[in-house]
Amino acid sequence: MSNYYKNRKEIEIKVGLFFIVAVVLLFLGIAFLKNVIHSGDRESVKIKFSSTNGLDPGDKIKINGIAVGKIVKLNLLQDGVLVEGIIEKQEFLLKEGTLFIASESSLMGGHHLDIIPGSGEGEVDFTKMQVGSSGTSIFNIIGQAETLIADLGVTVAYIKENLDIIDSTKDVITNVDSAVSEVRNVIDENRTSIATLLEELNRASSNINSLVDNNRANIDSTFNMLPEVIVSVQERITDLEVVMNNVNNLFDSYNNSDNSVKKLVEEREIYDDLRKTISSVDSLINDVKKNPKKYLKIEIF
Repeated sequence: MSNYYKNRKEIEIKVGLFFIVAVVLLFLGIAFLKNVIHSGDRESVKIKFSSTNGLDPGDKIKINGIAVGKIVKLNLLQDGVLVEGIIEKQEFLLKEGTLFIASESSLMGGHHLDIIPGSGEGEVDFTKMQVGSSGTSIFNIIGQAETLIADLGVTVAYIKENLDIIDSTKDVITNVDSAVSEVRNVIDENRTSIATLLEELNRASSNINSLVDNNRANIDSTFNMLPEVIVSVQERITDLEVVMNNVNNLFDSYNNSDNSVKKLVEEREIYDDLRKTISSVDSLINDVKKNPKKYLKIEIF
């Protein structure tokens, strides 16, 4: 008993030191687990999201599906949420174009932050705030599925209401198939005749081509003469117009004068015949102007 009291002070010192060491180790362990302190091979990352899609402090940060860090803190901003995390430095550098996506880990509601490396030329500067996006969640998929099911129900209802149109469409398709079959039968039955007709058409085409080739010089000369012939016809029409003007002037002089010519043609029949002749000539001139091809015949061969 005397030995106990003799060593009591030493025992108390040992117990106190052990307690202090245990408390320090506990604090360091908690701090390490919460990423309050970290070794020099880690770096901080700050990412801004419009919506975190359910991320919480302690959720994992993954690169290509491998956990490389944890989310430390979430800060609510006026236009989004700022997510702060700690990640291990990698052997490779993350390039520009790297994506930061808030994703779901499981159907039970787990979440994590996905980092998908980019392929740009520059490096990601983690001293600057990055911009992230929310991935597709199970709830979003369920909502889209509900919308799809609703649309499918409307489509099925429409189909049920328009079964008559579907039946009519089937009848039309059946009739078209029958018509096609009949056409095929007709073609099969007259295949020889059709082949003969095609051969005759080819032969006629060859004959026409030969005829044109053999008389190409005559055709070319004929077409070269067309402008001269048209000019000649126009000149003849002009001459006829001049003659008609002279005849009209003659009759005007006749009607307005009292001479022997008027007396000579006092007969009404002769006068009417001359008028008819003039009218016929006028009609002929007009017809030649409108239909010169009717009076102009050019033989090529």
